Amino acid sequence: MAAPIVYVSPTQQDATAGDPVFVDIEVAGLTEATGGFSFFVSFNSAYLQAVNYTVGAGLGAVTDFSGPVVPAGPFDLYVFSIEDPADLPALQGASFTLARLEFLAVANGLSPVTLSDVVLSNADGSATLDLGGVRNGSVCVGGNCVVPEPGSMMLLAVGAVAAAYRARATARRRTTDGSRRP
Repeated sequence: MAAPIVYVSPTQQDATAGDPVFVDIEVAGLTEATGGFSFFVSFNSAYLQAVNYTVGAGLGAVTDFSGPVVPAGPFDLYVFSIEDPADLPALQGASFTLARLEFLAVANGLSPVTLSDVVLSNADGSATLDLGGVRNGSVCVGGNCVVPEPGSMMLLAVGAVAAAYRARATARRRTTDGSRRP
Protein backbone atom coordinates (compact mmCIF):
# COMPACT_ATOMS: atom_id res chain seq x y z
CA MET A 1 0.00 0.00 0.00
CA ALA A 2 1.38 3.44 -0.96
CA ALA A 3 1.96 5.93 1.83
CA PRO A 4 0.87 9.59 1.59
CA ILE A 5 3.29 12.33 0.55
CA VAL A 6 3.23 15.85 2.02
CA TYR A 7 4.60 18.51 -0.30
CA VAL A 8 5.04 22.22 -0.98
CA SER A 9 3.11 23.51 -4.00
CA PRO A 10 4.27 24.99 -6.21
CA THR A 11 7.65 23.34 -5.81
CA GLN A 12 9.40 26.39 -7.27
CA GLN A 13 8.09 29.87 -7.85
CA ASP A 14 9.35 33.35 -8.67
CA ALA A 15 8.44 36.58 -6.89
CA THR A 16 9.37 40.24 -6.85
CA ALA A 17 10.53 41.98 -3.67
CA GLY A 18 7.52 43.60 -2.00
CA ASP A 19 5.02 41.08 -3.39
CA PRO A 20 2.99 38.55 -1.38
CA VAL A 21 3.91 34.89 -1.96
CA PHE A 22 1.44 32.04 -1.38
CA VAL A 23 2.55 28.45 -0.83
CA ASP A 24 0.19 25.49 -0.36
CA ILE A 25 1.10 22.52 1.81
CA GLU A 26 -0.67 19.53 0.29
CA VAL A 27 -1.04 15.83 0.98
CA ALA A 28 -1.54 13.24 -1.76
CA GLY A 29 -1.88 9.48 -1.83
CA LEU A 30 -4.19 9.13 1.16
CA THR A 31 -5.70 5.69 1.51
CA GLU A 32 -7.39 6.61 4.79
CA ALA A 33 -8.58 9.93 6.18
CA THR A 34 -6.36 12.08 8.35
CA GLY A 35 -7.69 13.81 11.45
CA GLY A 36 -4.86 16.27 11.94
CA PHE A 37 -1.34 17.33 11.12
CA SER A 38 1.70 19.02 12.55
CA PHE A 39 4.96 20.26 11.03
CA PHE A 40 7.58 23.01 11.23
CA VAL A 41 8.02 25.48 8.38
CA SER A 42 11.51 26.91 7.79
CA PHE A 43 12.64 29.49 5.24
CA ASN A 44 15.39 32.06 4.71
CA SER A 45 14.24 35.26 6.42
CA ALA A 46 16.72 37.33 4.41
CA TYR A 47 14.39 36.83 1.41
CA LEU A 48 10.96 35.92 2.83
CA GLN A 49 8.93 37.09 5.82
CA ALA A 50 6.09 34.92 7.13
CA VAL A 51 2.76 36.77 7.28
CA ASN A 52 -0.10 34.33 7.91
CA TYR A 53 -1.58 30.91 7.18
CA THR A 54 -5.02 29.42 6.65
CA VAL A 55 -6.01 25.82 7.25
CA GLY A 56 -7.42 23.94 4.25
CA ALA A 57 -11.03 22.75 4.16
CA GLY A 58 -10.18 19.01 4.23
CA LEU A 59 -10.35 18.78 8.02
CA GLY A 60 -13.67 20.63 8.34
CA ALA A 61 -13.96 22.46 11.66
CA VAL A 62 -10.63 22.40 13.52
CA THR A 63 -8.87 23.11 16.76
CA ASP A 64 -5.64 24.98 16.02
CA PHE A 65 -2.81 24.54 18.52
CA SER A 66 -0.24 26.23 16.27
CA GLY A 67 2.20 28.70 17.69
CA PRO A 68 2.31 32.26 16.40
CA VAL A 69 3.54 32.93 12.88
CA VAL A 70 7.06 34.24 13.41
CA PRO A 71 7.98 36.63 10.56
CA ALA A 72 11.63 35.51 10.65
CA GLY A 73 10.62 31.84 11.10
CA PRO A 74 10.58 29.02 11.69
CA PHE A 75 7.02 28.42 12.88
CA ASP A 76 4.89 25.37 13.53
CA LEU A 77 1.41 24.30 12.51
CA TYR A 78 -0.46 21.89 14.79
CA VAL A 79 -4.09 21.37 13.74
CA PHE A 80 -6.76 18.74 14.54
CA SER A 81 -10.24 18.20 13.17
CA ILE A 82 -13.23 18.30 15.50
CA GLU A 83 -15.47 16.70 12.85
CA ASP A 84 -16.87 13.20 13.21
CA PRO A 85 -14.07 10.92 11.89
CA ALA A 86 -16.63 9.16 9.66
CA ASP A 87 -17.20 12.48 7.80
CA LEU A 88 -13.53 13.14 6.96
CA PRO A 89 -13.11 10.80 3.95
CA ALA A 90 -15.76 12.74 2.02
CA LEU A 91 -13.98 16.06 2.78
CA GLN A 92 -10.53 14.79 1.77
CA GLY A 93 -10.54 12.19 -0.97
CA ALA A 94 -7.05 10.98 -1.86
CA SER A 95 -5.51 14.47 -1.65
CA PHE A 96 -6.21 17.92 -0.24
CA THR A 97 -4.57 21.15 0.90
CA LEU A 98 -3.49 21.05 4.54
CA ALA A 99 -2.70 24.77 4.74
CA ARG A 100 -1.92 27.86 2.66
CA LEU A 101 1.06 29.90 3.84
CA GLU A 102 1.48 33.58 3.08
CA PHE A 103 4.91 35.22 2.91
CA LEU A 104 6.17 38.65 1.89
CA ALA A 105 9.13 38.71 -0.52
CA VAL A 106 11.57 41.14 1.12
CA ALA A 107 14.86 40.92 -0.84
CA ASN A 108 16.38 39.26 -3.90
CA GLY A 109 17.64 35.71 -3.41
CA LEU A 110 16.63 32.06 -3.19
CA SER A 111 14.77 30.80 -0.14
CA PRO A 112 13.98 27.16 0.49
CA VAL A 113 10.57 26.44 2.02
CA THR A 114 11.26 23.40 4.17
CA LEU A 115 8.88 21.17 6.11
CA SER A 116 10.25 19.14 9.02
CA ASP A 117 8.87 16.91 11.76
CA VAL A 118 5.82 16.21 9.58
CA VAL A 119 3.12 14.12 11.26
CA LEU A 120 -0.34 13.12 9.99
CA SER A 121 -2.77 11.47 12.40
CA ASN A 122 -5.41 8.93 11.48
CA ALA A 123 -9.04 10.09 11.39
CA ASP A 124 -9.72 9.79 15.13
CA GLY A 125 -6.26 10.97 16.18
CA SER A 126 -5.36 7.71 17.92
CA ALA A 127 -2.33 6.92 15.72
CA THR A 128 -0.03 8.47 13.13
CA LEU A 129 0.01 7.61 9.43
CA ASP A 130 3.20 6.34 7.82
CA LEU A 131 4.45 8.92 5.32
CA GLY A 132 5.86 8.09 1.91
CA GLY A 133 7.93 11.27 1.95
CA VAL A 134 8.06 15.05 2.18
CA ARG A 135 8.92 17.30 -0.78
CA ASN A 136 10.09 20.82 -0.03
CA GLY A 137 10.00 23.86 -2.28
CA SER A 138 11.70 27.18 -2.94
CA VAL A 139 10.94 30.79 -3.80
CA CYS A 140 13.22 32.85 -6.03
CA VAL A 141 12.86 36.55 -5.27
CA GLY A 142 14.07 38.89 -8.01
CA GLY A 143 15.00 36.25 -10.58
CA ASN A 144 18.49 34.94 -11.40
CA CYS A 145 18.37 32.22 -8.73
CA VAL A 146 20.03 29.51 -10.77
CA VAL A 147 21.15 26.55 -8.69
CA PRO A 148 23.84 24.53 -10.50
CA GLU A 149 22.91 20.94 -11.31
CA PRO A 150 25.12 18.36 -9.56
CA GLY A 151 26.30 17.14 -12.98
CA SER A 152 27.45 20.66 -13.90
CA MET A 153 29.47 20.92 -10.72
CA MET A 154 31.14 17.57 -11.48
CA LEU A 155 31.98 18.71 -15.02
CA LEU A 156 33.59 21.90 -13.67
CA ALA A 157 35.63 19.89 -11.15
CA VAL A 158 36.88 17.46 -13.84
CA GLY A 159 37.83 20.41 -16.06
CA ALA A 160 39.78 22.07 -13.25
CA VAL A 161 41.66 18.84 -12.48
CA ALA A 162 42.50 18.36 -16.18
CA ALA A 163 43.77 21.94 -16.50
CA ALA A 164 45.93 21.56 -13.38
CA TYR A 165 47.38 18.26 -14.69
CA ARG A 166 48.23 19.82 -18.07
CA ALA A 167 49.91 22.82 -16.44
CA ARG A 168 51.98 20.54 -14.23
CA ALA A 169 52.98 18.29 -17.16
CA THR A 170 54.05 21.32 -19.21
CA ALA A 171 56.12 22.65 -16.31
CA ARG A 172 57.93 19.28 -15.94
CA ARG A 173 58.99 19.30 -19.60
CA ARG A 174 60.83 22.60 -19.28
CA THR A 175 64.52 22.55 -18.40
CA THR A 176 66.19 24.94 -15.98
CA ASP A 177 67.33 27.29 -18.81
CA GLY A 178 63.74 27.64 -20.09
CA SER A 179 64.13 25.44 -23.18
CA ARG A 180 61.81 22.54 -23.77
CA ARG A 181 62.93 18.96 -23.59
CA PRO A 182 62.63 17.00 -26.83
